[in-house]
Amino acid sequence: MKDDANYSIELCPTQGLVRMKLTGYWDDETSERFATELRSAIKKLEDVGVGRGEYLLFADLSESAIQSTGMADQLRRLAQDFGANAKRVAVIVSSTLLKLQVGRMSSGIDTYRVFGPEQASLAQGWLVDPAAG
Repeated sequence: MKDDANYSIELCPTQGLVRMKLTGYWDDETSERFATELRSAIKKLEDVGVGRGEYLLFADLSESAIQSTGMADQLRRLAQDFGANAKRVAVIVSSTLLKLQVGRMSSGIDTYRVFGPEQASLAQGWLVDPAAG
């Protein structure tokens, strides 16, 4: 694992929400651990009755680095897998380059919306009520 690569995953079952924070420049080990833990978190939501197409994802990438092409491809596959099965996905980014990279990762998935760091509360509102954002 790279020194600055990290993540946290928090479950909010009553809201059907998975809140994630991803930081740093990732390697294969970090990506694999993250995917395993995210699958487990979503399984826990399913166990309490939150089905596919019903869960919400909030991903804070405001402290994430621009990823290598190889890692971006891995993360794109995760985004496609988890995002396609989510009701909505709000992603917080801190730079235009990261916004472009996330846009490529989530290409073709209409449940994604990218927000700037100053729009975190707007993003959370949009998850619950898309008319709010």
